[in-house]
Amino acid sequence: MQPAAVCPVAKGSRRVNSVLLKKVLGLDNLRVYRKNFLREDLARASVVVCYLFPGDMRGIENKLKAEGGSFEYLISNNLSLPSNKPIKTIQIDDFYKSPIYLYEL
Repeated sequence: MQPAAVCPVAKGSRRVNSVLLKKVLGLDNLRVYRKNFLREDLARASVVVCYLFPGDMRGIENKLKAEGGSFEYLISNNLSLPSNKPIKTIQIDDFYKSPIYLYEL
């Protein structure tokens, strides 16, 4: 079964929380990885979820354009893609009013 989303996670504790959430919610078609987006083959991913630094957002945007692949959506926490317009922006009710951006690729 191909995963519905590939979610690389930056910190070990976040990975543990993500894995626990996956199990509790029964998300068998979700795979969580702690890897560098820019070094990995994302050709099989249909949804990419990221929480990156500004320079990394430019890097992932360039990688997605260069590789093509079966990408359908990119979901980003706090940072937008430099040259793409999101199809939807949600503002979280947290201290910073953090935006979540949804892109259709």
